[in-house]
Amino acid sequence: MKKKKDPTASMRKEELQKQLKKKSSAVERMKRELKIEASLEQVRARTVAMQKSEELAETVSVLFKQLIGLGVRATQMRACAIVTLKPDEPIGECWITKPDGDIIPQSFMVPYDETSAYKTIYAAWKNGEKFLVVHLSGDALAQHLNFLKKHAKIPTQQFQALPDQPKETFTHAMFFSQGYLFIISNEPLPEYHDIFKRFGSVFQQTYTRFLDLQKAEAQAREAQIELALERVRARTMAMHKSEEFMEVINLVSEQLQLLNITIHIAGFSLDYKAHPFNIWMAAPGQPYPSNIDVPYREIPMMQRIKGAIDKGLDFYADTFSFEEKNQWLDNVLENTIIKY
Repeated sequence: MKKKKDPTASMRKEELQKQLKKKSSAVERMKRELKIEASLEQVRARTVAMQKSEELAETVSVLFKQLIGLGVRATQMRACAIVTLKPDEPIGECWITKPDGDIIPQSFMVPYDETSAYKTIYAAWKNGEKFLVVHLSGDALAQHLNFLKKHAKIPTQQFQALPDQPKETFTHAMFFSQGYLFIISNEPLPEYHDIFKRFGSVFQQTYTRFLDLQKAEAQAREAQIELALERVRARTMAMHKSEEFMEVINLVSEQLQLLNITIHIAGFSLDYKAHPFNIWMAAPGQPYPSNIDVPYREIPMMQRIKGAIDKGLDFYADTFSFEEKNQWLDNVLENTIIKY
């Protein structure tokens, strides 16, 4: 005789299998949660380790690589970035990764009132939203990329509509009080939205750290500037002869270099209302004469400088074309003791 199946045993077996499956799912969820927390901690750790505000871009690079570790494929990702926004005018400063996740150390400024995508993002931030996805494709995407080419410090080929580039992008924006974190992908990635939002929360702390570093750097920079000014003041007050102007201008040149300001020439122009201009100048590594008399010529460079002097301006800055610069040099080299 065949032994009858025990229905109770079969039910117990099914129940055990359900419980095992449930526990396995719970274990997998726990493992996934631990992996996510470990990734978040990597970003937090990089934030705490920042010593300079320029390292903000590196935290974005860490984010990019952590997302890859959490399962987002490299082919799905275009870039990660953090943007700070101004509440009183639609302008954002952006730190962004390259498509391979490596950092681009320099930030760039972008107006947020010239494209549909940026207008939408800026309005969402102003309205206090926490999360937004902006989908671009076709002509809208091409126009947006062309707009970015004008502002971003990224090789332009990365923005060109090449045949192997995606036909659409999804910008996931996670807002915080001073701006937003964004992740650009080639696919919607709805299964990662909750993870994106959690990274967005971490970047509030990141940006707070960034602001603290910026403030400290500004204070240190101001102290350096004041020290440089005091050195020049002290040397000026100690002058006893007119020829000591050369020592003063040399000191000015040295102090500007110590402040990491790249210069070609620093100089004083004495009795600037007279003609010719009497100029005392110093240049890094150049044995220029102590002073030269430069005759006035009706050339754009000298005309604009004289115009600023006649107006009594305390400060004047200008940019001269290649031709205008050469006219000035020709005048100096042909009519002073500095020769070709």
